[in-house]
Amino acid sequence: MILNICDAPETLGVLRIIQIVITIIKVVVPILLIVSAMIELVRAVTNSELNKISKPIVNKIIAAVLIFLIPTFVKIIANIAGNNGEYENCLGNITVETIKSAYNNRAEELVSKAEETNSITDYNNAMAYLINIKDTNAKNKYLERLKAVKDKIEEEKKPKVAEPIKPESGENIVKQEETETLKVYITKNNSYYLTRVWMQDPYNQINKQDANPYGKILIKPSELVKTAIKENNLSGKLIVAMNASGFYLKDTYDASSVSRYPAFNKTSVGTIVITNGKVVRNAYKKGDVITWFITGINPQNQMVVFEDTKISKTNSEEKEKWSQEVINSGIRNTFTFAAPVILNGEKTNYTNSNSRMPGTNSSKKGLQMMCQVNDNNFVFYTSSSGTRNEAIKIFLNLGCKTAVNLDGGGSVALLFKPSSSSNIETILGNSRSLPEAMYITE
Repeated sequence: MILNICDAPETLGVLRIIQIVITIIKVVVPILLIVSAMIELVRAVTNSELNKISKPIVNKIIAAVLIFLIPTFVKIIANIAGNNGEYENCLGNITVETIKSAYNNRAEELVSKAEETNSITDYNNAMAYLINIKDTNAKNKYLERLKAVKDKIEEEKKPKVAEPIKPESGENIVKQEETETLKVYITKNNSYYLTRVWMQDPYNQINKQDANPYGKILIKPSELVKTAIKENNLSGKLIVAMNASGFYLKDTYDASSVSRYPAFNKTSVGTIVITNGKVVRNAYKKGDVITWFITGINPQNQMVVFEDTKISKTNSEEKEKWSQEVINSGIRNTFTFAAPVILNGEKTNYTNSNSRMPGTNSSKKGLQMMCQVNDNNFVFYTSSSGTRNEAIKIFLNLGCKTAVNLDGGGSVALLFKPSSSSNIETILGNSRSLPEAMYITE
């Protein structure tokens, strides 16, 4: 709303000064002129010189009349300009209370606008203007209203927490538990298990446990999780766990890399491995080793996938730059296997030649697949004889925006530990020893 001149407190202050000046000019100056003319007239009569000063006296009287009529002239000009008497009304009604009321009206307008928009700019504008409000009670009321606005602004800054995705009616729930920060629902279908996981903070709640010493031995996922429970005092916590990255093993998988670099045996695939924020391996100088695809959760709780576009290159500087990009992303854990099956909510079209996924999407095999629906909800597809096409269809129906393969075949494992028990239950798999396992806890 645009204020007219009678509503703007700054204008009223100026008009108040003009009002005083006009009053002085209108009253005092004409009186002085008339008094001066009368003095000269008396002097002229006394000295018999009336004929000499008649003209100056008349001029002073005319000037006094004209000055007295200045407000009338201003009014006429303002009316001709279309002011409709606003100027005269302002001049005729300005008081200290009028100016105070105008400041309050302006403050009310600014505070109301801030309440309407919940904009930090409008909030700051209203706060800055309150310096003009001298009435303590009125000022405190405005401050109280603006505090509510600031609270709303701060609330809107907080990341929105999505509701958990629960099983639909009729699904066969085999395991279920909810805590304040973690909610797990495992359902069993004909050929697969579907694990819906809600986390308050996925970045810090999704963890890995490596076999120790790394690269020397392989351990079953359940035993790896037991170690994590002991080392991190998780005995009273809800845990769901599964196998994670694919791994090198002599004479299988990427046997050529293991033959050239024996240290890669019994370790996660790829040249870079990060576990719970620690860089376990960064072998960028071995440029001829295939990196595969690196997946992780970044600090913004988003699942990100890094594809090594330098797979066929042997330039160590390019490899180093790429590996540093992965590290700089802030992901705490790498989950390395094949190409993503869903990106940006759509099925990908990687071929067998560039996906590094064994078999085809219709091949029946052991599968462990992971997808992110939103900031807080993740879904895992676990099967000993499922197909990627089946998992992809389920993921897309659930609204997954990113989905990847974890290790599969005999490596598949799905584990569950309720908060009330120290026993780790095997839901599926857990038959093969691995170099690492993923676990999610409170």
